[in-house]
Amino acid sequence: MPEMPEVEQVKKTLAPHVIVRKIEAIDVRLGRLIKYHSLKKFVSGLLGKIILDV
Repeated sequence: MPEMPEVEQVKKTLAPHVIVRKIEAIDVRLGRLIKYHSLKKFVSGLLGKIILDV
């Protein structure tokens, strides 16, 4: 399904900066927006992961 043009532009801008990069730190400013079992598990599950695609 085609994305909206503004979403595609953000993707094109972000991709060169994040693809094949390791998540080393996470700063959650509004924890209530994370719909996961626990914020701590959410963060620990992402730390150290490699971003493969946007």
